[in-house]
Amino acid sequence: MAQALYEQMKPACAGGSPKKACGVLAYSPEDCDGKEKDAHIRQVYATYDDRTVRFQQGNNGVARNRPMALLAPFGIIGRNGVSTPYANPQFVSWDEYQGGKKSVTVCGKNAKIEAKDFFLAQTIEDFLKKNP
Repeated sequence: MAQALYEQMKPACAGGSPKKACGVLAYSPEDCDGKEKDAHIRQVYATYDDRTVRFQQGNNGVARNRPMALLAPFGIIGRNGVSTPYANPQFVSWDEYQGGKKSVTVCGKNAKIEAKDFFLAQTIEDFLKKNP
């Protein structure tokens, strides 16, 4: 599954961009019967010939790792202090978004993807400019 995810990201992300994400991963909550039913969006910045991917880590962090790291479930702690585990990423490239793909299915419903999901926070933009 990690191999297939990398192959899906590679054409869209091989060049990278210091201005916007080449794609986003929309993760589903592991428990669709739980309180949280919305997707969690993580930006993808670039793919590399060594089969690694540069992606968003936390709110303002950047990581470079093998695609398997993108498949590992992770928890997001909400304002109420409760952690919601997320998994099962679905990749949407910037080109797919511009071509009309504006949602993915999460917990049986359409989760909207917006243009703002692709644009970088200033700290990440600055980091990617300094570290291509």
